[in-house]
Amino acid sequence: MRSWQHLLDGVGLFLVVFAGLNVAGIVQMATGIEGGLSAIVFACSLLLLAGCASTKWLDPAYSWFVIFMVAYLLGGLAPLVMDGVFNAPRMISYGGTVIFSSALYFWIVQRGATGLDLVLRVIQVLFLIDCIAVMNTDSLGTIFAYDFPTERGTGFFHNPNESAVMALYAIVLIVTTGGASARLTALKLTIVLVALALTFSKTGFFLLAFLGVLYLLVRRFYFTLVVAILTGIAALPSVAYIVSANPFDMTEDQRHRIEQILRVFAGEIDNQVTTGRLELWSMGLERISKTFPFGGGIGSLHRMEGGFTDLGGDWLGVHNTFLMVLGESGLVPFVMLLMFVFVLARSAFASLRPLALVGILLVFVGDMIVSHGVLAIRLHGLMLAVLMAACALQNRAQLRLPRAGER
Repeated sequence: MRSWQHLLDGVGLFLVVFAGLNVAGIVQMATGIEGGLSAIVFACSLLLLAGCASTKWLDPAYSWFVIFMVAYLLGGLAPLVMDGVFNAPRMISYGGTVIFSSALYFWIVQRGATGLDLVLRVIQVLFLIDCIAVMNTDSLGTIFAYDFPTERGTGFFHNPNESAVMALYAIVLIVTTGGASARLTALKLTIVLVALALTFSKTGFFLLAFLGVLYLLVRRFYFTLVVAILTGIAALPSVAYIVSANPFDMTEDQRHRIEQILRVFAGEIDNQVTTGRLELWSMGLERISKTFPFGGGIGSLHRMEGGFTDLGGDWLGVHNTFLMVLGESGLVPFVMLLMFVFVLARSAFASLRPLALVGILLVFVGDMIVSHGVLAIRLHGLMLAVLMAACALQNRAQLRLPRAGER
């Protein structure tokens, strides 16, 4: 029995490392094969789920997660089946998300507060490695003879926006569950903040500012908040000079993104600043109105044909998970999604350590607002499993997160 539990623990940690380091991205860089470990990860997820799943570990947040995902898949497949189309890749991807997140959820809940603590510490280490990789993106390209599609820091994730989200998750964990050493915490935060800056992600910077302000308000550090705001305002001329004079030899795209970030903080929100998202959301709403209250089928808003294309010539999606669910599956799955987020938020706010759980939730929902691929990304699947498991353990009066960081 003990050896069986050790096997399950090993499988669980493997899945944590797989998602936390984006091992699929590393394998793709090294071999050129996309999804090379998918079958292994799927098998490991099934094994972990079979070994740990039990009705006694069910919790409202997890239950709503499953209800929503089933409703989304059924509602999104119905229009396709009626048209004689079956979107197998999407079905496999989202079905894999349910199995992957469920397996990790049941494993963490089964292991209790000790297991959750271990997973959080492992994730911190993995994210620090990720951030170091982001800082050395050019070196990775040389080592693996891989041409990254952007001049922004990407690391193992290939997509700078995903790298930025990873850095935000890392910041939340470091600040709210940090160790007793202030110097070590400061070092870790420095590494993560540098990595975030190198992604040049507008969403990343905006969410960082939002999380920072919220944290200082909750902790009632009003003087620190005022100083931070005044320092930011005072630094604007220096940043503008760096953009114009370009002493660090930044590319045109990098300088342009910094200019847009400054415009966002100045309150200028337009289609250019949002990288075309306002037009994509408008187009998505127009298409939703044609099928409401039903959906157009899974994939219909992932690639909106007849709209806008990226630099590679592929049709762009709606870039909003909420609109994607509403447009692809209809009103009922959309309401299920809202219920899931509400129950998750209620549990997070009521926990013994709400800063960590609410912070993770805000990063997750923030990325949902600006992208439509969240539900298929294993990084989010990992953090969602951690969040749901933490809420479940709290509801069972078992949660004991580290106290040092919540000063």
